[in-house]
Amino acid sequence: MKREHLVPLSRQSIEVIEAARQISGDAPYVFPNARWFSKPMTENAIGYLYDRVGFHGKHVPHGWPSLACCFMRTRRG
Repeated sequence: MKREHLVPLSRQSIEVIEAARQISGDAPYVFPNARWFSKPMTENAIGYLYDRVGFHGKHVPHGWPSLACCFMRTRRG
């Protein structure tokens, strides 16, 4: 990148990242590649996991934000 891209994060987001860092340890990425520690997880990693555990055609990784949104709407008081 030619310049730094800063994104403000909520306190809760920072807590999640800090918890993930406890697992990823000294990796340069919060979600490191399983084979190459110094590279990030691939964008297809979660999709491949879904396929292996039997969710092929039932759910896709980019469906989580929509699912979370719907869930949160039904939980409002």
